[in-house]
Amino acid sequence: MMNSKLFEFSEIEMFTGGDEKLMYRLMKLFISTSRIDMDRLYQAIDNKNIEACKSVAHKLCTTYAYFTNCRVKEVMSQILVNMNEEKNFQHVEFLMAHINNDIQQLDSLVSEYLSFYDKLDELIEVEAA
Repeated sequence: MMNSKLFEFSEIEMFTGGDEKLMYRLMKLFISTSRIDMDRLYQAIDNKNIEACKSVAHKLCTTYAYFTNCRVKEVMSQILVNMNEEKNFQHVEFLMAHINNDIQQLDSLVSEYLSFYDKLDELIEVEAA
């Protein structure tokens, strides 16, 4: 199983009951959609769209809840609180800058993981045939 400094996959492994094929497919789905959702969040922040910020941050917070050792989910929770109470976009921009390094690391890992999962899918298909 692959690990990185950003993620600890034990929650996903437990959630899938140790079914590696299911775990890998869930990880692939997570990774491919998280990049899209991060782009949507940046756009919502740029547009000062409170409802869109709340919606995307909630989705990302829920998605990252299955991962431990990942600051992104904590920041998404803080963004949700901010959008519900203060509605202070400067603070949200500060929070996003605070995890910018994590997001950049995540983005660089996305390509690596997607390549890994594509190869794994090929192996699973060959094994099933």
